Amino acid sequence: MGILSFFRRQKPKTATTAEPSPQKEHLSAAGVPSVGPARAPLQSDAGGRPHAIIVQPVVTEKSSFLQSKGQYTFRVARDATKQDVRRAVEAQFRVHVTGVGVITVPPKTRRRGRTMGEVSGYRKAVVTLRSGEQIDMTKELR
Repeated sequence: MGILSFFRRQKPKTATTAEPSPQKEHLSAAGVPSVGPARAPLQSDAGGRPHAIIVQPVVTEKSSFLQSKGQYTFRVARDATKQDVRRAVEAQFRVHVTGVGVITVPPKTRRRGRTMGEVSGYRKAVVTLRSGEQIDMTKELR
């Protein structure tokens, strides 16, 4: 027993049994009970506003080819989820979306002389529409 042990606080000794904390049972989307805390659905900081989620259409040779197949490519907000993109496209263009693919394009390093720089990355979404539906990009995004 040293000098410093005199200043340490002594924990009271109690005879209790350690019981696990009760966890509530929740139903998942499929109706199957799951154990653990329920999580709120993820949403982007755009607050569900379609014009804030869809930044601009991507106009490239490949995206033009995909448009003939019913797939449209958009640059979207960095924190937008697939569900956010689906809701935004359906609300803004009044179409039915059957699938959404989201790709995060990494930043690219660029050099100009001795100076190194970086082109900022972005996030894009490829949206598939129900067959027979289409978006007229020339007049819709103004």
